[in-house]
Amino acid sequence: MLLWSSIKSLRSHFDAEQWKDLTNFEGNANALRLLTRQFKGKLEGGQRLMFVTLASILKYPCASSQMDKNLTHRKKYGYFLSDQNAFENVINEFGLSKENNIAHRHPFVYLVEAADDICYRIIDMEDAHRIGILSRTDTEHYFLSLLADLQDNVARTKEVLTKITDNNEAISYLRAKCINGLVMKAAEVFETNSEAILQGKFNSTLMDDVEKFCPYLEK
Repeated sequence: MLLWSSIKSLRSHFDAEQWKDLTNFEGNANALRLLTRQFKGKLEGGQRLMFVTLASILKYPCASSQMDKNLTHRKKYGYFLSDQNAFENVINEFGLSKENNIAHRHPFVYLVEAADDICYRIIDMEDAHRIGILSRTDTEHYFLSLLADLQDNVARTKEVLTKITDNNEAISYLRAKCINGLVMKAAEVFETNSEAILQGKFNSTLMDDVEKFCPYLEK
C-alpha cells in the first residue's frame, strides 16, 4: 500500500507524455540523448556528430505517446521529450515531412537497420560454432542452405570448403559469403522500393522483404 501511495505521489509530478517516457525506457531514444546532450563539463552539442549520422539512427522518429505496434517505424519511440529539440533539429535539417505530427525515416535508416539485422543473424551463428554449441557440419548446412536461397554457386563454395581444414576458418568463410549475399539482396530491395522509401511510405524493413526471397532465413 505504501509503495502504491509513493507511485501515485511521484506520478503527480509528471504529465501523461512525461510519464510514458519515465515508465517505458527505450534504448533507441537513449542513444539520441547520449549522442546529442551536453553533459556536465562537456562541450555543447554532445558528440558533435554530423546530422546525417544522427538521422541514420532514428529508426523510430516518434515520441513515446505516438507508438503504434502495427507500423514498422513506430513500434518503439526514438526520443525523450527532454531531447525533442535535438530530434527536431535533425528532422528539420533533412525536411523529413510530417504526417499527423510524425516524421518520416531518413532513407539511410533502412541501411543501418539492415546491417544490424544481418550481423546479428549471421555472426550469432558463427559465435555458436566457436563456443561449441553447433558443430562445423551443422553450421555448414545452415549457411549453405541460406546461400542456396541467395542463388550462390554452392558447388563452388563446397569445393573451396574442402581446402579449409581449420574449422573456424571454414565457418568464417561461409559467414563472409552469407553476409555479402544478404547485403546484395538488401540492396536490391532498397533499389526496388526506393521511391516509397524516399517518400516515407515504405512500411517494412529491408530484411523482412529479403526473407520473401530467402525462406531458409526465417528458420
